[in-house]
Amino acid sequence: MRFKVGDIIIIAIVLFSALFTAIAFRPHQGDSYAEILINGKKVEDIQLTGASDSEKKVEYGDLSFDISIKDQKIAIVHIKCPNQICVKTGYIGQVGQVIACVPNHIIIKIVNKSGDGEVDAVVK
Repeated sequence: MRFKVGDIIIIAIVLFSALFTAIAFRPHQGDSYAEILINGKKVEDIQLTGASDSEKKVEYGDLSFDISIKDQKIAIVHIKCPNQICVKTGYIGQVGQVIACVPNHIIIKIVNKSGDGEVDAVVK
């Protein structure tokens, strides 16, 4: 099977379009942070971009829980709650991802402080 000149031109246009689309719409993270909210109040911002692997205890009033930062992602690793869904969520690191502990009213969400790349809509 031989390609004709028109076939080669069409293939080149399709490949160029795919490459342009991949470059133009690549995600730009900027500096990502984990916002920790308890009862709707922001209690801490943790920078994830460039963060080294570590574990930290977060205390707020009577509430205490342990978080882990690994590979510029964050997770709740220990907390007193009945179903442990927040622990089972695991590590999150992309802008817009959320860990929620409903019994303790905790939200950890990943945000972008540069203003670019923030989620303005989610389509499923």
